[in-house]
Amino acid sequence: YMIIHSPIMLDAFLGLIVNTHPARLPDLPGATPTVDALRRAHERNIWFTGNTLHIVDSGIDTGPPIRQIETE
Repeated sequence: YMIIHSPIMLDAFLGLIVNTHPARLPDLPGATPTVDALRRAHERNIWFTGNTLHIVDSGIDTGPPIRQIETE
């Protein structure tokens, strides 16, 4: 959480590192997740939020989701 891993770390553990993101991805990504997700949701008139558990890859919040939940 809130760590950007080096390419060496990602190569060594490819597909084995997971992250939790306090919004649904890919709709509401962001490096400061709670603030970014809420701001983007407000800007897009999205009236729900959620949480995503996803595989970490070399991007920020771009890895494939494992599980997502949605809340109002």
